[in-house]
Amino acid sequence: MDIVCCFDLGGTTINCAQFDLAGTIQEFETLPSKNDKEYILDTINTYLNQVVQSHKLVGIGLSVPGMVDVERGVVNGFSALQNLHEFNYISYFHELYNVPVVIENDANAALLGEYYNGHAKDKDNAILISVGTGIGGALMESKNLVRGRKNLAGEFGFMLQHQKENTYVSLNELTSLALLVKRINQEDYITITSAKEAFDLAESGDGDIKKIIDDFYRNLAVGIYNLNFSFDPDVILLSGAISERSNFDQQLQNHVNQLIDESVERFLGKHVDSKWLYPIIKACKNGNKSNVIGMYSKVKTELKL
Repeated sequence: MDIVCCFDLGGTTINCAQFDLAGTIQEFETLPSKNDKEYILDTINTYLNQVVQSHKLVGIGLSVPGMVDVERGVVNGFSALQNLHEFNYISYFHELYNVPVVIENDANAALLGEYYNGHAKDKDNAILISVGTGIGGALMESKNLVRGRKNLAGEFGFMLQHQKENTYVSLNELTSLALLVKRINQEDYITITSAKEAFDLAESGDGDIKKIIDDFYRNLAVGIYNLNFSFDPDVILLSGAISERSNFDQQLQNHVNQLIDESVERFLGKHVDSKWLYPIIKACKNGNKSNVIGMYSKVKTELKL
């Protein structure tokens, strides 16, 4: 069978998928990752060598964190995999397997996956916000990804929000899940090891934790509010493991709607209906498979399938 292999590289996991030429996932597997060049390359090559023993490999797609130069095949800037910066993924894997190799920023890949067969399908303009250790994202305008002069487009985590006493704090600092866990542990509410625990405790009625989670939602909603009025997208998508919680997108929708209501009332008065300004906010339909599906769509375009 002809197979396209796609990988979603992260700081803690590597998602691996085998697609047939019709775009069906034949196999999906999650492997551990770490910020180690040799370890990651060995993991991918071990996986690919198993594939070529029983299938014909026809293409490789790689979703990676950081500012990606898709033409050169390298990553720079800042990411969870600093040890792979300036490494040429395209040349390396093409020389080993002699098949087309494509690379893409991870948030862009997720948005492409949703455009291919998810909640952004048939949309002209879309925004994706990746919620995790930090805040990343992607922009699509007129069905094309927006990259920017330095491949920085979509780095929403660096947007600033005004705090008390004329200080400005980035969205990364306000909504990083790693910092959220750290804050809870430092304030001696309880010792937790993951953001999932924090959200579970808030939903179970822990008042102190709930206040911190409400602050998280409110701060992220401010960022989404600004993006909504800056770009007026057809849909705003949420990615990252936490976004797969059953009510995560609805909670953010409620907070953003409230911000819009408050803003319109202050500026125009209570008599003005603000509901038509509400954005459409949804968690990614494809969940943690969005990235590999997006990479399959890029390989498909490269191979003209």
